[in-house]
Amino acid sequence: MVPVSQSGKHDEPTRPAPQHGGGRRGAAAPGHAFGGRERLALLLILVTAALGGTGAALGLLLDAAMTQQRALLADIAHSQARLIGAVGRFDRRFSQDFPAGAGAATLAQIREAVGAFGGLGESGELVLAHRVEDRIELLLVNANAPADTPLSVPWQSHLAEPMRAALSGASRVLIGRDYAGRRVLAATAPLDQLGWGLVVKVDLAEIRRPFARAAAIAVGIAVLLAGIGAALFFHITDPLLQRLATSEARFRALFEDAPIGVALVSRDGHVALSNQALRTLLGRDASTLARQSFAGLTHPDDVATDIAHYQALWAGDLDSYSMDKRYLRPDGSIVWGHLTVALMRDGDGRALGAVGMLEDIGERRRMQQTLDETRDKAMQLEKLSALGTFVGGIAHEIKNPLMGLSNYIAHVEAHLADAMLAPYLVRAQEQVRRIGRIVDGVLGYARDDNAATGTVDLSEVVRDVTSLVGSELRANGIKLDNLLPRAPVYVMSNRDVLNQALLNLLLNAIQALRDSDPREIRVAITREPQRVLLSISDSGPGVPDAIRRRIFDPFFTTKPPGEGTGLGLSVAQQGLHTVGAELVLVPAADSGARFLIRLPAAEPGRGNDHGDQRHPGG
Repeated sequence: MVPVSQSGKHDEPTRPAPQHGGGRRGAAAPGHAFGGRERLALLLILVTAALGGTGAALGLLLDAAMTQQRALLADIAHSQARLIGAVGRFDRRFSQDFPAGAGAATLAQIREAVGAFGGLGESGELVLAHRVEDRIELLLVNANAPADTPLSVPWQSHLAEPMRAALSGASRVLIGRDYAGRRVLAATAPLDQLGWGLVVKVDLAEIRRPFARAAAIAVGIAVLLAGIGAALFFHITDPLLQRLATSEARFRALFEDAPIGVALVSRDGHVALSNQALRTLLGRDASTLARQSFAGLTHPDDVATDIAHYQALWAGDLDSYSMDKRYLRPDGSIVWGHLTVALMRDGDGRALGAVGMLEDIGERRRMQQTLDETRDKAMQLEKLSALGTFVGGIAHEIKNPLMGLSNYIAHVEAHLADAMLAPYLVRAQEQVRRIGRIVDGVLGYARDDNAATGTVDLSEVVRDVTSLVGSELRANGIKLDNLLPRAPVYVMSNRDVLNQALLNLLLNAIQALRDSDPREIRVAITREPQRVLLSISDSGPGVPDAIRRRIFDPFFTTKPPGEGTGLGLSVAQQGLHTVGAELVLVPAADSGARFLIRLPAAEPGRGNDHGDQRHPGG
């Protein structure tokens, strides 16, 4: 359709969705652009989006709450650790007379103070413990501790993780299991001077409980809002989408059912969308057209022109363009099409892509070619008729002097005293007779007469004619390969017709080889049971396919003006036809042209040896 441009961009034009034949499962009900499945999918998307947003918000809030709780627990643990340390130091100095010692005095004061400890919710606790060999013994838990609180836990157990960290000298905030196996958020502080560990903790379940309730409420609200939003969306968009679907269906019908090829093309020449008529015309499916640019589908002789027009179109120099161009089908055949290309633009005038329309004009061109050939042949026949009349008159005028010249030569030959000159007169007489036969041949061509046939040695004819053009071959540096049998090869023909046809073919080959390298002409004779084939081939440029059908037409020539009449091959073919032979152009094995003369085989001694022996004056 259009070729690859040099921009390197790949701007895909807006394209309708692919059309699927048959009905659709879950198709929309009449009056609705969305079917049941589409509506359910959209509702699920809205609910998922709402839940995702709500979950993200709650997650952020929970993270903030955990951060705040960590800071609170760490602050309490550190302040209590400093307080207990101060009390311990005081008791070691002033409470030595306490019945159980200074440590017991310190612990008694702390138990009394913990009774008033609060600010950590329902599950908050302040715990003191020390290590006795391989066990952790609890010294103090507050009133929030469960009734079945153990007095000690093994040091290596999975319980009391925060206290184990405190007794190991760590001061930090962590999540782990307490002495009762509950997952807690705890702040630890070591009391090294007393050999104790301090843990301030609160249950994770208590921290998360308000967020779980908020999440349940948010889910309900999200589902409700998603349902309301979906209903409003369908109410607003259904009419719009229905009109859009109707418009798309009309475009699809117009696009797909168009009798000419139509394609939507990107800036770099790739097909975004094509209709069936275009795919049929170019012999390719939609995926192949989408992968290959139209420069790759276009005949090489038309690519440059098409690219220039397409670039001018995108540059804004053209609004549209049309041209007749050739496309290459996968089987190598050529398709002629009339291409029209224009840009598609949006409401702001920006180019979205190009639309190309391709009309098959192959039949129209064939009809025009047939009409042109018929007209040319009619003109040529008219010229040939006039030429026949003209040549016939000239031939009659030439024959009378020839008859006189022949008589004079015969008279000189009869009275010639020098026998050494006799052979030259014989040769002169032969040439005069040959001219007479040529004149008779021209007259016969003009009268559509038939030349007499007889047994002719084809090898001898070839040797005579190639000897005649020997000087031309040498002057042009042309090598001649004569592949002739040693024994005579007899055919039923006319020597003069054969001479004329072979001479014409050789002279044409010589002229064709003037600008070629290498320069070779090969003449070969092949025997078959009922006929003999004479092949004349050269190493020249050959005959273009476009003119192969016309080279035997009268007055058709590819030679420069003044160097040819266009009658040589036509007269040769016509003359051979009159003696039962056939002259054709056949494909050459390599480069160059190859002509073949098919002649009926003959036995030696049948008829005369020259075909037509009429006297030039007869």
